[in-house]
Amino acid sequence: MSYLNRHTPHASRMLHPKLFHWLVASRPARPLLPNITRLVWRDGIPDAYYHCAPVLFGRRLTDIRICCQGPHREHAEAIASMLQSMPESSPKLQHLDVITRQRVKQGSSEAAVNAFQTALGHVFTALTGLESVLLNIDHSIPLENVVKLSSLRCLKSLIVHITSDDPFSTAALIDTVKPSSDQERTFHALRSICIMSRPLDKSALVLSTFRFPSLRSITLECYQCSESAVFERALEYLGGIRSTQQLENLRLTTGDGEVGCAQASGGCVTMAALRHICVFHNLRSVDIVTEMSIVLDDDELKDMVTSWPLLKFLKLVTDTDFSENEYLWRQQTKVTLRGLVHIVQHCPSLRKLAIDVDTRDCNIPTDAKVAGQCCNTRIRRLALGQSYLLGDPVKIGAFLLATFPNLTHIARGWSEYDDEIDETDEWKPVCDAMQAIRVASSQEDELLVLATTVRYSNNAPVSSSLTDIDGIRRKSA
Repeated sequence: MSYLNRHTPHASRMLHPKLFHWLVASRPARPLLPNITRLVWRDGIPDAYYHCAPVLFGRRLTDIRICCQGPHREHAEAIASMLQSMPESSPKLQHLDVITRQRVKQGSSEAAVNAFQTALGHVFTALTGLESVLLNIDHSIPLENVVKLSSLRCLKSLIVHITSDDPFSTAALIDTVKPSSDQERTFHALRSICIMSRPLDKSALVLSTFRFPSLRSITLECYQCSESAVFERALEYLGGIRSTQQLENLRLTTGDGEVGCAQASGGCVTMAALRHICVFHNLRSVDIVTEMSIVLDDDELKDMVTSWPLLKFLKLVTDTDFSENEYLWRQQTKVTLRGLVHIVQHCPSLRKLAIDVDTRDCNIPTDAKVAGQCCNTRIRRLALGQSYLLGDPVKIGAFLLATFPNLTHIARGWSEYDDEIDETDEWKPVCDAMQAIRVASSQEDELLVLATTVRYSNNAPVSSSLTDIDGIRRKSA
């Protein structure tokens, strides 16, 4: 039974289907493996095994993963049969993953899809101990099944990946569907939800009809070209979600990263859209990556980050690989390097930062007092997204060093993982300038100590020692 154990050190052996059927027929009332707690039904298992899977479900089973990416509609029917038998065979199930990536079409397959969704609804109603659910499917999920999911009082994690163009089949009716009570539309224990689908606004609309009193993390991902209006609607729906005062992490992703996607979209993200998520004052992480241009100015950036005083991670970038000319062609952000000061002032706990900036401002202050003598000592690597070095490297380096004293790396890119940031040569002049400033500052400190020592030994005021630095430097040269 090598298919059941991904960690087996022995060579794989394929059981003949007839043997498997014989085992099932000989022990219909008892599971073959009553003590297993985790079962992985891997993709590639012969079709003949599918209808026999329930014989492996025991009462100690708490974790099951069903993976089927074949082209046959029979798989959907077989998985439906598996799901129907789970509540009775494995009532203590806590973790359920269902991955069915066969393309379901109209016609004869529709009955199989309906059976699959009916079985899912049965599972969500009967397996009251479920703590995590992952669904990766090709067809729509009826809103009724989402409502049944909300009835699971132990559900803490929900991941839904739908490749269908209509992720929730009754989404158009949501505005007219009114629950009889909030209890029927409340995910009481849910802490993390991730929905990957298209379009973005439908997923957000579904969420807006539920309550999430324990929710800490929301992820919405849409791997297709988006539009400004769709993106803004999605954020408006998110901002209207009830009982999300404790929300800590928000991630929004659109686009496929291709230049053609951005050109086809032609849209941009403005403060009018982002203002909707400023209602979440407990956020620790804001992660927004889109193929559209993110167009803000410094004042708008200030208004936004003021709403998130506990922020530790901020990513606000355009994910498109433009050449320099194309960068100048697209609608640019109006956030300048001065805008980074607002982030430092209002987000004192910030540890990671990725943001697009316009670096053409020649009037860059180099004094740390510009930030109200406030600086961020936690950030060591700064990801500037698709920003290009368009200003004076020395002035930019001096300003960044005053704002981020421990900054060592500046790069294009946006990954939250340091080793994935694209450290191009473009920002090397700025990094070199910062290093030169550090060296000069260190030398100045050493000379200051020396001058102070000399003056103190001669009973001169310490303040007067500053005037002797140049003389000491000349003597030591």
